[in-house]
Amino acid sequence: METKMNEVGGIRIAATLIGLVCVSAASAQQRPGTANLVQPSGLAASCADVAWESKLLDWYPTIGEACQGVIVSGGRKWASFEADLVRNNSDGSVTLDVKDREGRSMDEVVLMPPPGQRVFINGRTYRFSDLTRGQELNVYIPEGIFAVASELGAPTEQLARIVVTKRVQPLESL
Repeated sequence: METKMNEVGGIRIAATLIGLVCVSAASAQQRPGTANLVQPSGLAASCADVAWESKLLDWYPTIGEACQGVIVSGGRKWASFEADLVRNNSDGSVTLDVKDREGRSMDEVVLMPPPGQRVFINGRTYRFSDLTRGQELNVYIPEGIFAVASELGAPTEQLARIVVTKRVQPLESL
């Protein structure tokens, strides 16, 4: 008799678990009216997946080591970088010290931001000219473009031009 009761109890527990799994699976499916909820894009990307613009690779061959991660926005990959402000230059350009994933200095890059471009730091916006030496910035490079954005999804006219200040000989010509 005791064995029969254990069997019945075990069957009830198993049936309950199966029911819970079915209900969970059904509720996990998208229902009408939920199209505005955040849905995973299915586009996982890493720094190794970025198709760097060729001129960018020629001038900064170790760019992949400085890439902190990749965010897909608007169907485009945006490589994320961390940098410290080195100086505001008299011509309106800024010099940044780009960091690797360990926070070590990798390379300096000079950017010429377009008029009105702002950078976001701790939820506030600043003009590049208002930044102080050593201030930490997050910047983004859209895949296939030789320019830098201070925010994801920025239109092309709001990208800072990379000013080439050093002479690097491309690997193909060595």
